[in-house]
Amino acid sequence: MTSHVTDASIDIWPDRLLNMLKQQDLLLGRLSELAQRQGDLIRDGKNDELLQLLSERQQIIDRFLVMQQDMSGLTGNLERRLETIDATRRDEIRRLISHIGQRLDDVMQRDERDRHNLESNRDQSKQELAGLGNAGRARQAYLGASSGQARFADRQG
Repeated sequence: MTSHVTDASIDIWPDRLLNMLKQQDLLLGRLSELAQRQGDLIRDGKNDELLQLLSERQQIIDRFLVMQQDMSGLTGNLERRLETIDATRRDEIRRLISHIGQRLDDVMQRDERDRHNLESNRDQSKQELAGLGNAGRARQAYLGASSGQARFADRQG
């Protein structure tokens, strides 16, 4: 009876893994869409919308990581285990793993560009604020230089 349960678990692991990989691929598809939109929001300076998008992204990432942890039991000695299943499922598993890796790389590259753009925007804002500070100091210097008396007065009263 025990060997029957073991045989059954051996038979279903590829299907469970395929199902989880497909779910991860869907999550990464959505994450990729959000990464594209994220770049647009950064470029357009739409910070409130960006914060909402980042919250949604974090939820997707959290789900992805939970799935990754759940899959760890299915992916131990993966190459050896793949040799024990039919070529169709084996090729689909490999294809999905590769596709997921490519999507992750794409999202990470976009994130790196976006991080650089955010830093650039921050530096530009600092320069603009410094310019405002200089203008304020110039105004104060001008006001301080005046004696407080009107330069032009109506002498007739």
